[in-house]
Amino acid sequence: MAVFLTLALIIFPVSLGAVFILFSRQLRSPTPLYLFIFSMLAMIASALVASFSASPLRFCITWQPSAGEMCLLFEKSSLLLVLLVCSSLLLVIAIHHSQTSVTSSSQLGLALISISAANIAFITEHFLLRYAALEAVGLCVVGAALVLSRSNKKAWNNAKMIFLNFRLGDIGLLAAILLFYANTGTFNISQNFNLAAELPLTIRVILAIGLLSAVWIKMAIWPLDFWADNCSSLPPRMRTWLVDLLLPSLGAYLLYRTSPLLLSSNGISRWVVFFGCAAAITKVFFTSTNNKGVLLNRNPLIFSSVCLIILAAFVDQKTLWAFMIFWIFTRLIFLLVSL
Repeated sequence: MAVFLTLALIIFPVSLGAVFILFSRQLRSPTPLYLFIFSMLAMIASALVASFSASPLRFCITWQPSAGEMCLLFEKSSLLLVLLVCSSLLLVIAIHHSQTSVTSSSQLGLALISISAANIAFITEHFLLRYAALEAVGLCVVGAALVLSRSNKKAWNNAKMIFLNFRLGDIGLLAAILLFYANTGTFNISQNFNLAAELPLTIRVILAIGLLSAVWIKMAIWPLDFWADNCSSLPPRMRTWLVDLLLPSLGAYLLYRTSPLLLSSNGISRWVVFFGCAAAITKVFFTSTNNKGVLLNRNPLIFSSVCLIILAAFVDQKTLWAFMIFWIFTRLIFLLVSL
């Protein structure tokens, strides 16, 4: 069963997405769209079936003995995120397609690869595997900016800026992972955060900075949000999916996993609240953009992201989980209504 889930959630959609991109000129509409819908429904159905399992299913591989087993753990909580994000992608593509009736194979291919990488990030308990999955999603955004942008002249510059922006978060996240490993001797995410409160305060501050830099970028919070502005030339459906739904959801989940570290010190919590509020105020009142409509439309999204970060600094992890699910759901509803 675990092998079937891995095929349905990861291997098949990645393979199909690669075919869509490599043979985009040979594929005739509407075949790619039908195959895309079939793949998404297979993901949703398999995740639903797995959620009724009496015990969590597990699929493990060994890459480097020193790194330990890299496992995909199909827990109910992780599968709920998979269901929510997969349903979001299907709805976004369906609504945009009904409005424009044009969805290229390249767009569908990048969407499938990005959702597969996101599924890995949601269900793995291995820090390095999650890092690789987040890196793959970031490269999908860079690829979309390079291939799908309407302006060929600006596409290369935008892709470079997005790539550099993501590298800042990647460096912070990787540094935190390696620092965790140096102090705990494991890449297991749950074990690392369970031991976080026992680490010296200086180590915890450095870990919080590294992890929150990745959260800040994925949730597109000032001043690490310029990648989102450089995605403005993407097709609307891809911008909605990548910029407004997928990356913020991955950032919110990383924030949820980081919350025990934030709660381990009142000082860390207060600084998180201060920087969150300062970022929101600065973005809304003291920054300018060439497209005022985009800025105004994103204000509710900015404030909702900051509110989630503030909650993570104060509430326990179970409460934060409920707020995070509600946050992703309401974000989806807001975006769908805005289409």
